[in-house]
Amino acid sequence: MVSKNEKSPDDSERPDKNMLKSDEKDVQAGKSSLLQVPIKRTSSEAILNRANINSRQADNNNRDREKIQKEDSGTDNTGNDNTENENIDLPDMKIKIENRKTKPVLKTVQLENCSPETETKKSMKDKFAVNTPPFVEITETQTPTLPEKIEAIEPKPSIYAEVDIEPKVAVSAETIPKKKVELVPETEKKGIFPPAGPHNEKCRDYEGGIEEVTSSQETKKDKKDKVSSKNKKSPGKAKIKKKSGFAENMKDLGRDIVGIKEGEKLSDKLKEFLKEVKTPEGAKKKFAEIVRSLKDEEIRVLPPYDPETCGPLLEYEIPAGFIEIERYWVEEPYAFISIIENVEMKYYNAVEPTLTTYEKAILERVRDNLEDVLTQEDIISRQEKGVSLINRSMRLLDQYYSTLEVSSIHKIMYFLRRNFIGYERINPLVHDPNIEDISCSGIEIPIYLFHRKHNNIVTNVHFGEKELDSLVVKLCQRSGKHISIGEPIVDATLPDGSRIQATLGKEITTRGSSFTIRKFKGDPITPIDLIKYGTCSMEMMAYYWIAIENNISVLLAGGTASGKTSLMNAISLFIPRLSKVVSIEDTREIMLHHENWIAGATRKSFTVGGTGEVSMYELLTAALRQRPEFIIVGEVRGKEALTLFQAMSTGHTTYSTMHASDVQTVVNRLENEPINVPHVMMQALGVISIQIQTYVNEKRVRRTNTIVEITGLDARSGSLRINEFYRWDPLQDIFKRAGDSYVLNEIMKARGWKPDKLFIEFKNREQILAYMTAKQIRDYVSVSLIVHMYAVNPQLVMEAVGNDTLSDMVLHHI
Repeated sequence: MVSKNEKSPDDSERPDKNMLKSDEKDVQAGKSSLLQVPIKRTSSEAILNRANINSRQADNNNRDREKIQKEDSGTDNTGNDNTENENIDLPDMKIKIENRKTKPVLKTVQLENCSPETETKKSMKDKFAVNTPPFVEITETQTPTLPEKIEAIEPKPSIYAEVDIEPKVAVSAETIPKKKVELVPETEKKGIFPPAGPHNEKCRDYEGGIEEVTSSQETKKDKKDKVSSKNKKSPGKAKIKKKSGFAENMKDLGRDIVGIKEGEKLSDKLKEFLKEVKTPEGAKKKFAEIVRSLKDEEIRVLPPYDPETCGPLLEYEIPAGFIEIERYWVEEPYAFISIIENVEMKYYNAVEPTLTTYEKAILERVRDNLEDVLTQEDIISRQEKGVSLINRSMRLLDQYYSTLEVSSIHKIMYFLRRNFIGYERINPLVHDPNIEDISCSGIEIPIYLFHRKHNNIVTNVHFGEKELDSLVVKLCQRSGKHISIGEPIVDATLPDGSRIQATLGKEITTRGSSFTIRKFKGDPITPIDLIKYGTCSMEMMAYYWIAIENNISVLLAGGTASGKTSLMNAISLFIPRLSKVVSIEDTREIMLHHENWIAGATRKSFTVGGTGEVSMYELLTAALRQRPEFIIVGEVRGKEALTLFQAMSTGHTTYSTMHASDVQTVVNRLENEPINVPHVMMQALGVISIQIQTYVNEKRVRRTNTIVEITGLDARSGSLRINEFYRWDPLQDIFKRAGDSYVLNEIMKARGWKPDKLFIEFKNREQILAYMTAKQIRDYVSVSLIVHMYAVNPQLVMEAVGNDTLSDMVLHHI
């Protein structure tokens, strides 16, 4: 072996025997991607001499091939290494090409086209055959004898190879196709590094004979084929696929979290990951990216349900002896309400899907798995809860029960949503828009309702002891409150705004746990609704509008469920849009649709000693420091009422509610324990409205019984003087005005209006309310917008009412 940078002794000391001299000039053979090859033309004599040499060499090769076959027959398949060791004794088997800078040499040879992937070693041995040069015909007389073969063996070939450019003889169809390759200088290691071109096979030359030798350096395709052949198993053996265990799953999860793609190194990515989370800000940012990437996974949804093809989800038969008088959906197609009656009374039946034994087992298993799978990240917002629950549930169902029918999937998903997001068995009752109150009195006692159409009615829903206790605890937790045996009474507000009062256990309610839900109407009640219900007249609403706009304090009194809070929420829409409002409540009931609004709520103590308690008095005291224009107190029942009247006396406009049946009862409660408002401070109050719940044509309704104005104190007796402005007539179900209004006269004086101006302002508001009632403009957004538009540009609003374009104007602004 000769190094690339060293000179061979043979090159320097003796000339090449095979080099044929000629007087003809050298010809450029063309350009190669590696080297340029000088080519010399030879004479006919030189061609004959060359053919004789090649013939001898071919016979010599045949003799060597037979020797190799004999030696190789007694050995096993040891690869190419043994073949190379045996070929060491053969003379001149490997051509050493020196890479000279002055005379670069490139030899072109012909190589048989063989596929080492498909041929066996035995076939490879048969490849050592004599190939006749294509440019010389060999006759029988030219075939050398054995002594001539031995004498013809040369000790070393020349480093220069001569290429003849005589035309080639036509090759027959039976001849194996040949291809040309280029030899490059050999390195000191085994094999040859493949050049940048298509030449990546190693060849050896025997002085004119052409022979293909398998490269010791295998290509990637060869290695792949060998590995695949080793891994092939007999067809009788079954291929066992191992399931990924916990460790492998955690490894894959770790790679996903770090963000390692296929082909990347774990160490490099881990260093980068640790560098990013080194600081708290970086860790927070990286965690947010991971959460976002996990959220980007494909969201699973429920398969479409068609009642015609999948069948009904509900099965219901009217009991014998009953007549169904009404049926309506509350959650189509999963739950509906059936109102039935017999000769005694009416019944309220909530109908839900019926599960088979198999479906119940699936529901229990999926529910248990979801308790482990669902995390806080899955339920960040209430809007995403249903989507996340369906996604997780569908993945579990596909994993364990992929053959479930569509109807079964929808049934199971309904109960999962009802139990995880809804209110369990009372969920249809909570979703019924016709229900006002839901009352559970104890264990195994049916739930009673107050229906808007059918009044008090009994349901087919009842609870056992454990189920009822669990539901009470769940309802309180949904409201953000804690209930226990130590604190068994809770007043709270559900997420939808409904009020709940609950007790736990039999210690304070002997029939078991109980709860009462006073439902909050999802669509807020507006003044237009109260006019339609008959609670107030249109003239009375115009009176409230002009009184509130001019900062007149109002106290709404009445019995339980008489509509006090509903009226206060409705007339709060008359508060100017940019005014600052502060509300104070024990339990959240007030729902103002006002942007500049601070909603305050009391808080109970964390300890027995009362530490951490925040009362209504403290909230009201803090509210006076917030410079409010309007103060709303949910209900006055203690010392906070004194603070409220002090705020009235200092110029703050206040609105509040109180439990009282008439005006005299209001005054008595305010002046006595535990409120103790001084008699003199009562004159700061402007209007008292008394609300009642009564019957009209055997139908329970709510009405404003009277509106009374506080005019001051009697100078001689010191008693409170009042002016009754409106009164309800139960015989005709109309509202009558008793006389002139003291409050409107005070507003006229304060604003500098004349009586005509006051009359016009009053009639304008009444006309706007009539227009909204006729055009069904009742939503709180539209009502609030019209009130604000009238405060800014009353002339524009009145023109729109006259041209019948006010509804289009509202739609344009919304």
